[in-house]
Amino acid sequence: MFVVARAKVFGVDARDLHGVRAADAVGDAVEAIRRGSRVVISDPGRPERVAHHHVDQARAWVLEGDRERALGELNAARDVSPSQVRGHPSVRETAWSLLRQPRVSAGAVEFARWVGLKPN
Repeated sequence: MFVVARAKVFGVDARDLHGVRAADAVGDAVEAIRRGSRVVISDPGRPERVAHHHVDQARAWVLEGDRERALGELNAARDVSPSQVRGHPSVRETAWSLLRQPRVSAGAVEFARWVGLKPN
């Protein structure tokens, strides 16, 4: 009986989150954002799962060209699970993407420094 309850709690989340990651992995930002907007994480007590969802959404927003929303998602991930976010390769990649834009916000520079990047 415990296994069924666990599958119900974690199975749907994993499937939905994987759908977001799959769309993101193939560069389909619109689909990743669409799928991500419908994700409801049933166990918010798992900060690593919540943070990873924000990281996936940040990457999709960068691909879509919305730097402000991308930075907002990165900061939301940091708020939920700072230790996981600081060393995450996708976070560093997304932060670099924000730094390579023609106009870089002070928030993007601050976040990049926080993850250990050295902006110019």
